[in-house]
Amino acid sequence: MSRTLEVWGERNFTIDVPDTAKVTFGPWSPPNAKGGHYGTERGGTLRIYAGKTVASNVIAVFSGVSGFRDTSLTYEELGSPPPLTPAIGISFPWSEMSKEEKEDLAEYVARNIVNKAADTAMAPTEDDDGLPPF
Repeated sequence: MSRTLEVWGERNFTIDVPDTAKVTFGPWSPPNAKGGHYGTERGGTLRIYAGKTVASNVIAVFSGVSGFRDTSLTYEELGSPPPLTPAIGISFPWSEMSKEEKEDLAEYVARNIVNKAADTAMAPTEDDDGLPPF
């Protein structure tokens, strides 16, 4: 009997691992007594051992690995968050603006952002019953 691992990083692949094997993940060189190690610039290293995790039992080593999972685990990509609307996150030096500039900006926001958003939300639909489309 075996289990299948999905591995991704510099290469993406699957591998069948015997149930009796031990799997480890870490830097190429494990930390020493001083806390130093090397090999993390390429990502992690996935090692597979036949039994105990001793050097003589190593049956596979994969460097440049950023992650892995047992395929028996349910996994679903959520994707990227939607991009920000240009009006969101814009800041204006309000305290440095003249009264006229503030009024112009307020009028622009009301005309081009608030009213358009309200018009869009209240746009009639095919089966318009007078209620906003939800």
